[in-house]
Amino acid sequence: MKSVKTSAIMSAMSVVFVSALAGEACLGQTLPNVAILGATTAADQADVQSKLIGTGRFSNVTIVPVVTPNPAPTLATLQQYDAVLLWTNQSLVSGEAMGNVLADYVDAGGGVVNCMFSVGTTTNNRYLTGRWDSTYQIIPQNGGATTGAAGVGIGNRVIPGHPVLANVNTFLGGTSNTRPTSTLLTPHGVLVAQWVDGKTLVAVSNTRPGRVDLGFYPPSMPTNSTGWNPATDGATLMANALVFVSSPAAPPCGSADFNADGDTGTDADIEAFFACLGGNCCATCPTNADFNGDGDVGTDADIEAFFRVLAGGNC
Repeated sequence: MKSVKTSAIMSAMSVVFVSALAGEACLGQTLPNVAILGATTAADQADVQSKLIGTGRFSNVTIVPVVTPNPAPTLATLQQYDAVLLWTNQSLVSGEAMGNVLADYVDAGGGVVNCMFSVGTTTNNRYLTGRWDSTYQIIPQNGGATTGAAGVGIGNRVIPGHPVLANVNTFLGGTSNTRPTSTLLTPHGVLVAQWVDGKTLVAVSNTRPGRVDLGFYPPSMPTNSTGWNPATDGATLMANALVFVSSPAAPPCGSADFNADGDTGTDADIEAFFACLGGNCCATCPTNADFNGDGDVGTDADIEAFFRVLAGGNC
């Protein structure tokens, strides 16, 4: 565990019990502003937009046109949003241009959730190239798609306490159950959950906090048979992924289970928090040590907030 300034720890501990009793509201909590980049039909885009809005977890969900003939959005456009959700079923003008700008966006602190078919297709300009290489991609590019086995759904939860799986009780694919063919991940990839047949359903990066890959098609049935069963928790899964990669909502204020292992307020959570404070976040930890969500990472205020929550109080 990295050492932390004694003064910061003493300052934190001095306010633990007072703050817990006062019930202070957590500062700086704003709902993420997100965009969907769907290279597909207007009906598919509208379905995903309505599903995400329905979760009540976003300030805005904006459709940014990316299907041909629309060019890749500029970095300035993407930076209006805390995170974006990308998928393809039609062609982008340029997979290279889209890959380059999304790499720039991630480098600038943006969050990207990449989904089918852009994580599975072998069709040019429906997956990302350019700078978007194995450094950014989690499910390897151009690996193909698998369909079939109606009703197949979520299988092994490799990291059951991961925030992307929160409140995902059921998940079933549609009649096609489109998912990545490859079960491999790039070197920085961490498998979170699988389909019943072992294909990748959710994977995150242990080097890029603003990255999640989802191995399913975001629009739901009956809008698209390639999608998922809307009676299950696909909307929650997408929303969790977007919140996880969105700076304003990460880490989730108020959770003393910092390492997301299901055991709350343990020595392991404390060690994980201070390790993350020093820049070494674990794969299941929040994306940074901005515990109170005010935009300033790893400050005395974050330490104080963490210890208040650890003591049973509010952030």
